Amino acid sequence: MIVLLALLALVLLLLFVPLRYQAYVSSAKAVADFRISWLLRLIDIRYMYDNNKLRAAVRFAGFRIKNKKRKAFKKVKTIKKSSAKAPSKKKEKAGLPGRFNSLAALLTDKDGKTIIGVCFRYIAKTLNALKPRYLRVDAVFGFDDPSVTGCLLGAYEAAAGYFRFRENIRLSGDFEKPAFKIEASVKGSVSAASLVGPLVWLVTRKPVFQLIRQTLGNNKSERQEDANNEQRKREP
Repeated sequence: MIVLLALLALVLLLLFVPLRYQAYVSSAKAVADFRISWLLRLIDIRYMYDNNKLRAAVRFAGFRIKNKKRKAFKKVKTIKKSSAKAPSKKKEKAGLPGRFNSLAALLTDKDGKTIIGVCFRYIAKTLNALKPRYLRVDAVFGFDDPSVTGCLLGAYEAAAGYFRFRENIRLSGDFEKPAFKIEASVKGSVSAASLVGPLVWLVTRKPVFQLIRQTLGNNKSERQEDANNEQRKREP
């Protein structure tokens, strides 16, 4: 009986005690700091990256149980490809804008009538379940093809209404050259129980439920067909 009560208490702790997190990243400063803690910092894990070196520390009840020394990362040399392969790259890029336009159209499906629309709403619900107390993102991105940059920026603007703190997320596109710059900071908490609701919502949506039922039905028919084929082979 005591063992069962202890297991029940452990399950309740895992389900309802939130995991607290905070993170900061800056591409301009080449700095990143990520920290998670659970149960009044009974477990505390922190990763820090600066000056091209990584530090990590894990604490249990205030005692450090793991301490990695600074690890330097080697810079990877970029290899320039020959100009003979340039035409193939252009051919690949030619098909991208159409694909991103189709994606942007699917993301605007706010009624969730398609599987893509439902899955996107599920992602939004899951992100909202993370309950950030503070969030700020400033980012600039750009691709070789300006149309790809524009399509991605348009897709984000169409989907931004799903998210909380959208006024604290500022994305802009660089249409002149490839670029990626970001500075972000977030603090919040999440529990396992808070993630169950979005998952139940996902599997009960009509297109997803139909897909699951169809997949299970196909697997069952395939197993039956394999069993019949095996039976025929055994017959004289």
